[in-house]
Amino acid sequence: MTLARRITIRRIDWFRVLADLRYQGLTLRVITACTGISKPTLLGLRNQEADPKMHQGELLITLWTRTTGRPASDVPRSGDPRTALKRSYVESWEGGSIHCPLCGTEHSMRPPKR
Repeated sequence: MTLARRITIRRIDWFRVLADLRYQGLTLRVITACTGISKPTLLGLRNQEADPKMHQGELLITLWTRTTGRPASDVPRSGDPRTALKRSYVESWEGGSIHCPLCGTEHSMRPPKR
């Protein structure tokens, strides 16, 4: 006799993860500098067109936990009512480097394209 149990796994809501990081003041450029994930890949995640590779997902979750101060078990998942979208915008870019929450070092940044 085989016992089978159905398990419901809610997918990580990458749009909400990126929205939380943006709310904390990180731009896509900063997230790219900290994780090494390309901007087109981040845009695909934000637009819910794709899922990240495993190591990219782990980097984003680590960045999310260190930036928000919440445990990885609280990462936004699809259909999660606890996560409300909050928008934030960076008004200006101040200079050539950013302090990375992942590794604790300064990463040099290119100026934004006009």
